Amino acid sequence: MTDGTAVVYSAAGRSRFLPAADVLWVGPALPACAIPGASGVYEGVDLDGPAVAVRIDLVQALGGTARTGRTAMTVRTERGPASLRVDSAALAADPGDSPPGWEEIGALMAPLGAAVIGDGPSPAEPVLPAPETGVLVVQSGNRRVALPAGAVERVERHQGAWKPLSTGAGERVVAVDGTILPGHALGAWLEGEEAGRAAPDAAESQGWAVILRDDAGQSFAMTVDAVHGLVSVPSGQIRRLPHRDGVSVWVPDGAAGLIQMIHPARTGPVPPASGGMGADAVSAPPPDGAMGTDRGAGIAVTVGPFLCVLPAGRVREVRSGAECLWSCRHGGRIPVFDAAVMLGLPPSSPDGRKTVVVERPNQEPYGLLASAVEHRAAGAGWLPLPAVPPLVHALFQAIRPTGPSGADSSLEWLVRDEALIRPPQEPAFTALVAGALAGWLEVD
Repeated sequence: MTDGTAVVYSAAGRSRFLPAADVLWVGPALPACAIPGASGVYEGVDLDGPAVAVRIDLVQALGGTARTGRTAMTVRTERGPASLRVDSAALAADPGDSPPGWEEIGALMAPLGAAVIGDGPSPAEPVLPAPETGVLVVQSGNRRVALPAGAVERVERHQGAWKPLSTGAGERVVAVDGTILPGHALGAWLEGEEAGRAAPDAAESQGWAVILRDDAGQSFAMTVDAVHGLVSVPSGQIRRLPHRDGVSVWVPDGAAGLIQMIHPARTGPVPPASGGMGADAVSAPPPDGAMGTDRGAGIAVTVGPFLCVLPAGRVREVRSGAECLWSCRHGGRIPVFDAAVMLGLPPSSPDGRKTVVVERPNQEPYGLLASAVEHRAAGAGWLPLPAVPPLVHALFQAIRPTGPSGADSSLEWLVRDEALIRPPQEPAFTALVAGALAGWLEVD
């Protein structure tokens, strides 16, 4: 917007102007995406203009009613682009009696600090970890197996599971979260059908259901005895064992050595290939491409309204259920931080939270508490952070929208996972980390 000399705008009954060359875009003030630590006049991140920019409600800052301005201007400032909510804006050859608005804008941008430049990889092209396969380790009886994480929607306590009339040994109807889904009992499939006998439905009494999706996107459920968590397996550690009737896939497991990965379907899990790890078994290279994930996939951690993505290669495991955290360090215990506190939110509730164990090169791991964890496919679209509070820059590296802009817009935040390895030398960040320490976790 360079034709003309100035853009004259009004906010809270006051008129100001900016040079037209510094106003990149004028358009409707659509809802902004929230950012951690933002409050008051700082609405969040505006993704609708020509640049990713922090949104500031200039009407509210000048004494008007919050969120009433209907126009947004994307403006070039010393601290990066900013999106200003105003009442109106128009191109003018002569600003008339309107004074310049730089003093007010500069004061509002100052608390946000300068954007981090040259610290780590380019947000537009984050460093990609080695190919990984995400698996969910589950158990029935004394048998542990792995499910492809890409097929898992969630894990829930179910409200009951019943065998319909005239169906196979493992088929069930599973009640989950107020609805019913077709499903299977893992124990009946592993023990009953393989051994030719009916297996006790221990999984149903325990009440865990893994909700999965088939190739057509339809949901179904599998009841299991226990859920041991989400694990990222380096592709080089996956083994394919040829058999006369096919190939079985095996992944490492800390408690059971190698365990088999099965591929469930609505009609039941694909039967394991006959044979086993006998003398004639041959270890073959892993298949081309990781199963269930894409190169550069991540683990998405839900913390309040924020979805924080960690590189899959840095996540050792995810502990399900409420963990018993110790108040003091002893033996092999690792520190666990409450991610909600680190983002300026109330402490997370012990009910239903997950503990994500994050690896650190040449150092001990640490844990993060979150309300939910899911596998996240890789993809393009990471954007550099706008001018946001400095502590946000210390914790996050890039952002991308989770859906189209609108009233329910939200963002994925790419975690700067080295922040706790090499924390910024800022007293505020040190105090934040210290206050977020939730306890110490026993690890193997």
